[in-house]
This record gives sequence, structure tokens and C-alpha cells, in this order.
Amino acid sequence: MYYIALLYEGLGQQLVRLEANSEADFFAKLDAQFGCYVCLWYSQEQVVTNEESTIPGAV
Repeated sequence: MYYIALLYEGLGQQLVRLEANSEADFFAKLDAQFGCYVCLWYSQEQVVTNEESTIPGAV
């Protein structure tokens, strides 16, 4: 699963996209990468492979 977050880290905002197994794993990765930050917004999205995607009319 991918998590997307808008962070403020003191100097400006940054949009971050990370792959994580859970919300707790995502925030642990943010803590390790940024240390001190404010998460303004976050969302999650499923990882879709070619086998799982269904495109109408695709062969």
C-alpha cells in the first residue's frame, strides 16, 4: 500500500509518497526520514498490478 502525505518541516511543505505495510509503519518511516515534521494531510492508495487492473476494451 502507498501512503501520500503533505508535510511541513520548518522550511516549507513537501509532498511525500512511501510504500508501507500499515499506517504505523508509514509514520515510523516518516519519523526515521524527517525526525521533526508536521503532517498536514495524508491518504493511502492500493498498489495495483497489471493482473489486477481492469481496463475496458483492453486485450
